[in-house]
Amino acid sequence: MHYKDLIGSSEYEECHEGDEGAFWVDLPPMLQEEYPSGGLYVRHVREPALPPKKLHATSAEQQTWMAEMRNPLMGAICGDIAGLPYEFRGTRTKDYHFEMKLTDFSDDTILTIAVADWIANGKRTAERLKKLLLKYAKRFIDKDVWGRGFMEWVKSDGTIDRTGVRSNGAAMRVTAIGYASDNLEEVRRLADISARVTHDSDEASRGAQAVASAIFLMRHRGTSFRFSDHTTCHLTDRDIRHYLTREFGYQFTRSIEEIRKDYQFEIFCDKCVPEALSCALEDARWGYEQTIRHAVSLGGDADTMAAIAGGVSVAAGNDIPREIFWPCYDLLPVDFEDIIRQFNGRQTVYEKRR
Repeated sequence: MHYKDLIGSSEYEECHEGDEGAFWVDLPPMLQEEYPSGGLYVRHVREPALPPKKLHATSAEQQTWMAEMRNPLMGAICGDIAGLPYEFRGTRTKDYHFEMKLTDFSDDTILTIAVADWIANGKRTAERLKKLLLKYAKRFIDKDVWGRGFMEWVKSDGTIDRTGVRSNGAAMRVTAIGYASDNLEEVRRLADISARVTHDSDEASRGAQAVASAIFLMRHRGTSFRFSDHTTCHLTDRDIRHYLTREFGYQFTRSIEEIRKDYQFEIFCDKCVPEALSCALEDARWGYEQTIRHAVSLGGDADTMAAIAGGVSVAAGNDIPREIFWPCYDLLPVDFEDIIRQFNGRQTVYEKRR
């Protein structure tokens, strides 16, 4: 973490060595008079306060809202909303202090909700998902957020052949799939189905499976986990990166700073999904806000990359800061909120039904 990330942030508080979640941040010489040790320990604030308009809510309502600040779908949705104004601007700022313009959601949010509806509320067949994608897209057909090829597919009522489509639309919408099962292979199977309905290529399927797998594995980080090859480990960030490299060929050898130097706007999965995942996987201690700021700062497909990174960040246990959460939440239709609440917490939707 860079010390400038702490300035004006409500995500972190100063603490002591040995406190739960504490980590060290080096400070520049100009601040070392106040901190002679050369730095300080900080930790991520785990319990953000409710905004004033919610303070008179019932205890049950407050608990629901607090859970939603850790909601995986909102992790992706807030990333989409934060990144949308910067989608084609090639924003590159190593200090990450660009303005948060939380004014609208894009196709990333709409289709994330469609896939969540598919996971939570019926049979998980390709045909049902196709109907849901068409339903939600047609409802927001007038929003200027759709890719040309996908729009043509929607207007054809899903009859246009999408074989060979490699773009990141398959990967941006799979957050809910990471919570669909407690079996990694089943998560990957569902991600493959979800991709091939509209992006029938190995590259798009690989992107969707990688994002869903990252979310699934982040949910189990810090536990004893057994992979399908029967190897068992105490799951760490490094293990997750190794799995994504082994299974999907994605490399995580460059830092965010190194990626930013020469990264260009890309829509193909193989050229943007690894970079988006890097923003969440390089150091989960960054917290949610800095993760999506990193994603936007690469200068690529900002809303999609921030949506991917944001979903993974929340799966890692990071709360969405209230200054981001509430403006985004207030933009959403009521029926979106109903679907979002089905994914509160780290359990699968199946576990919650028992």
